[in-house]
Amino acid sequence: MKTRLPKLATRALPLAVLFALALSAQSNPPQSKSSDSFQRAKGVPADAPREFEFALGRFAYHVRANGNGRRTKGEDIRRFALNFGPDEDIKYMYFAKHEGGVVLTCEVAGKYGGTSYAVRLDQPSMRARWTANIPATETGEPARDGSRLYVTGKSFAGALDLESGELLWYLDKFPGGAGEFDSFDAPEPRGREVLFRTRTVYNGRARAVAVNSKTGKILRVE
Repeated sequence: MKTRLPKLATRALPLAVLFALALSAQSNPPQSKSSDSFQRAKGVPADAPREFEFALGRFAYHVRANGNGRRTKGEDIRRFALNFGPDEDIKYMYFAKHEGGVVLTCEVAGKYGGTSYAVRLDQPSMRARWTANIPATETGEPARDGSRLYVTGKSFAGALDLESGELLWYLDKFPGGAGEFDSFDAPEPRGREVLFRTRTVYNGRARAVAVNSKTGKILRVE
């Protein structure tokens, strides 16, 4: 004789499966970039930018290649200027909010060659609290950890003080062959150390150098 299961029992398995899936989704949330992470500003036009655009919160920012910029919110406009060297034009720019203000890093090109800068702008004045030179080209996406700003460039990695803009330490010589540490992904702060991982190009293998976050001493190479 066929035994008929109660309706509640027949529904128990689908409900259990749905519950397990919900728990799995909570334990493995989708990974997304923090709103406080650095992002690359949009260049207009993309192939040869004359202006860079980005937004933070309620404000929109527009920065010309010569460093003259404006922050807008509706009809309210606040103008500002990034004071770099003479005849230096911005090639690209990264931005992030920091303690109510804005931190920018960018590479510039001029008649005397290329270099890079980091700038901290206060809100609402849009005055520069500090402007620091990063003695490198091909600067990559930076990263923050507490009061430190970690930056990279071609055969370069360093740390700046976010309060003063002081260059605390830097590396321009790395173990390994020529060109192995020319380009980096975003630095990875890990407490007492920070990891600088190279960007894989063509068939090359990625390398990484772990550095003491306080002193800049190389701890190991991976």
